[in-house]
Amino acid sequence: MNKGFQPTRISPDSRARSIIKNDYFLKDGQFLDKVNSQRSLWTWQHSSPEPYSACSRDELFLPCEDRDIVSFDQETTPSGKPLHTLFKGTKGFWKLNVVRSSVNDLTDFTISVLVGNKWRFYPAAIKREIVEHHGMDAYIQWRSYVLSDLDSLRFLVGKVQFDGYAYSVTCCESSERLCKHVGIHVQNGLAFLLP
Repeated sequence: MNKGFQPTRISPDSRARSIIKNDYFLKDGQFLDKVNSQRSLWTWQHSSPEPYSACSRDELFLPCEDRDIVSFDQETTPSGKPLHTLFKGTKGFWKLNVVRSSVNDLTDFTISVLVGNKWRFYPAAIKREIVEHHGMDAYIQWRSYVLSDLDSLRFLVGKVQFDGYAYSVTCCESSERLCKHVGIHVQNGLAFLLP
């Protein structure tokens, strides 16, 4: 007969609800407004074409060299606020960055995908850029390559280790589906990295 306590496993859904309820920046009940506000900002920022980072059609289909980098370096945001990198890794077509702000101690993460020679994260802008410069057939082929490389992103997600949790606003339903597909919990427009 087994005596003692068995470790309790808390489901990702329960953990996410607890984070939303207790996290200083989310618990005010206005986090859905924050999610919608951030999504609107990204839509506005990416609604006009960015200067195209020239790449050939063939370069669209070349994954990056695999680099699995764990770093605790300090970086700064464009506004000069310090960030501490908890994890930075690239594999195949995918890149995952996890950073903690020194200002408010929030931990955030970004998933990016390689588009030719540039890392991008906003699906609608990626599609528009590829279609405008290489055509719809190239976009469909690129998307197929990227989706067939989801194991690389799963690998990166599995390598992330740090104390606590990270959450990030998903930029759209497509981003939510991607996160769910690679094992990242999503609730109400927020993706939760729960190592």
